[in-house]
Amino acid sequence: MTINQLSEMRKNGLRALIENGWFEGFKRLLTDLYPDNAHFIYELLQNAEDARASKVHFVLNADKLEFEHNGGKLFEIEDVESITNIGSSTKTDDPTNIGEFGIGFKAVFAYTNTPEIESGKFHFRIRDMVVPDTEGLSPGALGARRTRFVFPFDNPKKSPENAVAEIKRNLQELNENTLLFLDNIRQINYNLPDSKKGSLERKKNTDDGNQIEISVKHPESRLPKSTHYLRFTKNVNVQDEDDKSKCRQIAIAFGVDMSKSGHWKIIPLNPGQVCIYFPAVKEPCNLRFHIHAPFASTVARDSVRDCPANDELRDHIADLVAESMHSIRDQGLLDVRFLATLPNNKDNLSSFCDPIRERLIEEFNQTKLTPMKQGGHAPASGCYRGRRDLSDLINDEDLATLLGKCCSQPLWITNPQQRNQQDDNFLSMLDISIWTIEDLVEVLEIFGDITKWLEKKSNAWHQKLYAFLGDFLSSAQSDSVVQERKDQLSKLCIVRCNDKTYRIGSECRFSNDDMKSDPPKDGIQENGFHFVAKGVYSYGKNKSQQEKARKFLDKIGVSEWNVVTEVLDHILPKYRNSTSAIPRKKFNRDFTKIVKAYRTDPQQLREELMTTPLILTKDSRASNLIYLKPDQLHFGVGDTLWRKNSIGIYSAISVTKKVRQFLQKLKIPQWDIVDEIIKTILPKYEWNSSRVPIKEHMSDFKKIALAYNNCGELEKMRLQIKLKATRFILKEGTHGHNPEYCKPNELYFPIDKLRLYFEGNRTYKFVSSEYLDRHVKMFRELRISDKIRIICESKPGTTGDIRLAKQGRYYRRGLKGFDPDIQVDGLKHALMNPSVEKSKIIWEYIVGPYSHCIKGKLLMSSRENFSVHARTLEENEVISDFGHLLMENAWLPNSDGNMHKPSELTLKELHKEFVPDERLGSQLGMKKGADAELAEETGIPVEVIELIRQNPEECSEFFKELQAKKVLEQKEKEIPEQPIEDENTLYDETPVDTSSIPSESLTDVDEKNSSSTAKDSETPEGSGHTNSVGNKSTPPTSSRPSVSVPSSGGNSQGETSHRETRSGNGQHGKEGDNVYALLPEEISETEGSYEGARKQISVNTYERDQTARDKCLQHYGTRCAVCEKDMSEIYGPEAEGLIHVHHLKPLSEIKEGYRVNPIADLRPVCPNCHAVIHRGRPVYKIEEVKGFLEKVRQDG
Repeated sequence: MTINQLSEMRKNGLRALIENGWFEGFKRLLTDLYPDNAHFIYELLQNAEDARASKVHFVLNADKLEFEHNGGKLFEIEDVESITNIGSSTKTDDPTNIGEFGIGFKAVFAYTNTPEIESGKFHFRIRDMVVPDTEGLSPGALGARRTRFVFPFDNPKKSPENAVAEIKRNLQELNENTLLFLDNIRQINYNLPDSKKGSLERKKNTDDGNQIEISVKHPESRLPKSTHYLRFTKNVNVQDEDDKSKCRQIAIAFGVDMSKSGHWKIIPLNPGQVCIYFPAVKEPCNLRFHIHAPFASTVARDSVRDCPANDELRDHIADLVAESMHSIRDQGLLDVRFLATLPNNKDNLSSFCDPIRERLIEEFNQTKLTPMKQGGHAPASGCYRGRRDLSDLINDEDLATLLGKCCSQPLWITNPQQRNQQDDNFLSMLDISIWTIEDLVEVLEIFGDITKWLEKKSNAWHQKLYAFLGDFLSSAQSDSVVQERKDQLSKLCIVRCNDKTYRIGSECRFSNDDMKSDPPKDGIQENGFHFVAKGVYSYGKNKSQQEKARKFLDKIGVSEWNVVTEVLDHILPKYRNSTSAIPRKKFNRDFTKIVKAYRTDPQQLREELMTTPLILTKDSRASNLIYLKPDQLHFGVGDTLWRKNSIGIYSAISVTKKVRQFLQKLKIPQWDIVDEIIKTILPKYEWNSSRVPIKEHMSDFKKIALAYNNCGELEKMRLQIKLKATRFILKEGTHGHNPEYCKPNELYFPIDKLRLYFEGNRTYKFVSSEYLDRHVKMFRELRISDKIRIICESKPGTTGDIRLAKQGRYYRRGLKGFDPDIQVDGLKHALMNPSVEKSKIIWEYIVGPYSHCIKGKLLMSSRENFSVHARTLEENEVISDFGHLLMENAWLPNSDGNMHKPSELTLKELHKEFVPDERLGSQLGMKKGADAELAEETGIPVEVIELIRQNPEECSEFFKELQAKKVLEQKEKEIPEQPIEDENTLYDETPVDTSSIPSESLTDVDEKNSSSTAKDSETPEGSGHTNSVGNKSTPPTSSRPSVSVPSSGGNSQGETSHRETRSGNGQHGKEGDNVYALLPEEISETEGSYEGARKQISVNTYERDQTARDKCLQHYGTRCAVCEKDMSEIYGPEAEGLIHVHHLKPLSEIKEGYRVNPIADLRPVCPNCHAVIHRGRPVYKIEEVKGFLEKVRQDG
């Protein structure tokens, strides 16, 4: 069948409906089936999904809606027939399709009368809801994998404004659930009439299996919001309403979020929704996760119909939910918090969803899904719940022992954070046993071998048990219940004694000490008491728990015992009056009691204890044991213990840990740790440190480091002074019995570059790596260096004058940072034993930063203030010893790696690893290259010469144009000759009036002007030196003419400066010939050039403000505002500070008394750029000259 045949068939059917008067009612019925006015959006999405589209796009205009997708399944004639039919579709046999294309699509006719569709070979519009019409439409223009729907708003019952508002609202209400259960569509984009855009996109996280991410970007939002889900799917067979078996896909989705710890966790969704691919908005379920199945539904697919097929799908979903629990557990997401996501009996579930809850209960009871306290999961049946403090006290193994169960199975479940919350309510439905403190007490009464079980427990555990039972006693609701419980517990043999035996409370005594240790075991027989183990009510720092434990023991019959009187009356007198040493065993027992007594009453006992010889130690001069008084002792660094004898000599003693702890409590004096280091350790290293074995040294060093890092600032300074003067640091390479120690300033860190630099030099050593990693900070502070030590009064880059040490009767000052006394560790040896790598280190890290100290000017004065009235005030050019070493040794490698003295190499001949530096080369006296010599002779910058060499033709043309322009300008203007009013006006920025000067005399003026400016720019301000303009005439010394270049100091429009280029013998060198060759027409070799004759010219003079010039340079510096170069970077130090100041507004245009703003009105420019600025008519702007430079760079 063709589309035309289908059209005719539809027309015939339509005609019958109209003739019977059924068409309008039928049309209204179909369009009213969908209560959501713009529900057809979901119909379009469902059909794009069926066409296997991955992307769809809505474009909402004021007069129509366009919808396009990239589905690979294009329209066939059957699809045309389906979309124009009613209640018939091509999808009924396809288990992956969502719905039917017939009735659902008819919802569009509430907005349009003529929807247009283009897909594959079909391009048609639908008229009268059922008639396909191709009139005026060309098929096939859209191409493969594209389908487009156009819906003009031409339904007279709905205005375009209402249509736009309704569709816009529905597009903006699309959320993450729209894409959640689709398989094909991954991206939805939509454009609104106001040009705002929205989008939805689904991404699958391949690293997390079935985890997906959906990002939604609403038009009013700046950034998209992402939501994560854990989605599970399953294909099932169901019987439809026609009793046919069909395979359908069902799915569930849990919300997922990132926890603060950076791990994924499942979160409840509120509310969970029932979806038929898209949310069924009228189907409440009260679940906290989403479910999806192709349920039989109402026409609008907003609720699920009550039918057996849907019940069967629901049961499959219940199975899928139960099965998903195992995957969630295996992904580490099934913890007790996750249980809040699952339905419980307090949720108001719909009857339709009840089977899902029942299926989950069954799965948790029978399989390992319940989160357990000790970790892992177990079936709920056979597990126990109890108060958290009870399950903390009685662990799984304890519970299994008390109940006679297998110890390998976990028994306690994980308790939720709070009672009666969602997770707790879910656990309450499971087959879990409740175990209480009453159950524990009952078991303790009847348990046959309770002592054997208790013996395995620690004091800390016993303290928790007693505190827990104390809470049980105090929680009784009446006095009678309290007494009943007290009687019950008083009969239990649960009180732990210091000898690890267990007794009832009335048989035991408290030791009444400071709760830190137990009495000795044999004290039981001596005193006739059974002492409660101290740790069972004094463990740790939980004071509340300690008090509860002791109070419980008191309630079940444990009584007090006083040890203070026993110590004062019976123990201490034995040690004061004893004539022989008391045996160690007896001492240990006595000492324990002494410690307890002191904890009980320190004020009463301290004075007695300090003067009693009761500290047992070994005599350092013999092997016998002795007793010392505490007031003879003090602590040193690292808890070492020192004894002071009768003549003030200190010696270390050793005591047991228990005694040391007691002495700390007794608060014996703490010795100054710095004193200890200075008096007992450093003296060993002052005379013959090599006699200190390495093992002993490491012990000493540990104490030194401990003292250094823990003392106060003043003490550290005192220790630093001593340490810096002591050879106590082990040098690298020390072996065996002959260690070598050095002062800190004799050592370097073992860095590769330093090893290379000092290679073969035995004078300088490296610190041993034995302790380097742990003490770098301390070593740095003690001046072990990781850089080559350089002693110099000036820092790298210093340009100011520096004060030097006085030499004899004369004070000295180094100009521009020059220090003739600079000293560099290992430099002489390194220069005499060079390598390319070593020389590079010298070049980059020593010579480069301190090039100003190679040679320079030294000012010497007999007066400290260097007054001009001093009897002696001399300025001399000096080469430092540092400079002589560098100049007189062959240490610079050429390209072949052969070493040369600096005077034997040019910068270009240096090895490729070296970065050339003109200033550095000049300071070292390196050979000058051809370009540098030519630049020096001609005054032309090296950069200009290189530019001419690289671009001979372009430069030739440029000079031709300049010459022609110059000649033309000279012919057009005349200037009457007048006397020079002020030679300083040659520096003014205002152009010279040259209207009446003949062209031959203008060259004279330019030449003199250039010469004068160059001279003046080199004269420091305030020196009083000035230069006159052209007062001598000198005949030419060469047959070649001079080269014309822009003046470095030109200040009038059209100025040029002429200098002669010649070699040192008065003849032009090869470089000069090359320059002339580039300008054949500009320079005539036959004409003679004469200069120096006196001329009188007229110039305009304007008052200049030197203060304004100074402020301009203070603000902008001496870098040119045009070419961004500093003259010293081109010509070296001789050009430092050479700069002109340019008025942005010419002086000739301003009135008298004009107030100059140095920042707004002035700019620093170099002489070359200044000359070019004033060649313009009117003068060029700075931006224009920048443009000239940029064009030259681009063309080059």
